[in-house]
Amino acid sequence: MTNIDTDKFIITDFRSITFEQFDDFVKKEECDNWVLDLQTREDNKQYYEYGCKNLQHIVLLDKKTKDIVAFWLFYLVKQNSTSEIIAEYSNVVNKKYRGQGLGTKLNSLGYRYIVSNWDIRKIYGRIKKSNKKWISSLKKNLDNYEIPAYAGAEQSDIIFMGRHLDFQFPPDMFNKNLDILEGEIK
Repeated sequence: MTNIDTDKFIITDFRSITFEQFDDFVKKEECDNWVLDLQTREDNKQYYEYGCKNLQHIVLLDKKTKDIVAFWLFYLVKQNSTSEIIAEYSNVVNKKYRGQGLGTKLNSLGYRYIVSNWDIRKIYGRIKKSNKKWISSLKKNLDNYEIPAYAGAEQSDIIFMGRHLDFQFPPDMFNKNLDILEGEIK
């Protein structure tokens, strides 16, 4: 898999966009296949402010227009049954840019970002069952598989797709501040 073309796109974070840009993008892109996951925040404004502070999210911008192309969003979740910390992600690509493999490339970048900064080895996303093309791409291109929903998270229109992150570089090779999210895990 090739990387995101940095001649065409800027890979950045929430600090590079305004709340108005974020909010407009979310409102335009929310549809049958994707909605902003507000499980840990009350509204879009709170989500944006938290994202600016913790830098967990990846934003992809068009290099020429500076328009938002895509988001890769995630947060860490402590599983009640095992006390294991895993990452839950969500991503969306602007309709105009779909079909170019950006979602797959962005997910791959996100997986590497998590592994290089936190000692997290499992990741999953909630995928609408109606998004069959994305489910197929996750299985084919990123070795994702359907995982059982954890207790209380079952939803009839959602499946959980994920994988074990088995990259060969542990976070302590890159990031000596491994407790960066201490107190932020819900």
